[in-house]
Amino acid sequence: MLARDQARLDKLDDEQIMAALDDDGVKAAAIRRVRHDIEERMERVRSRANRMRTGRVVAAVPRNLRAVWPTLSLDRRRAILAAVIERIVIYPQGRSPVFDPRTVEVSWRA
Repeated sequence: MLARDQARLDKLDDEQIMAALDDDGVKAAAIRRVRHDIEERMERVRSRANRMRTGRVVAAVPRNLRAVWPTLSLDRRRAILAAVIERIVIYPQGRSPVFDPRTVEVSWRA
């Protein structure tokens, strides 16, 4: 849906340029109105997607997460991690071939 709306906005940009060249104020105003409606619709879709991405995932995390983790799809694992982790910083480790977990900093969501 967002991709379709973005394509429509791109087309409107082209039409707006042509309307400006033709100096047709009525056509340019109509294009601005349609553009505004599309942008509002896109914002509602983005907002709904953001709410779904956080609230639903947290609500549906199984109590026995450790036990079912291996059976979850990659997308489901990613969604759960995105719901609980704000960011991950990995610091330089040096030349040691052995992984040092102290070089990883996880910022959890509140």
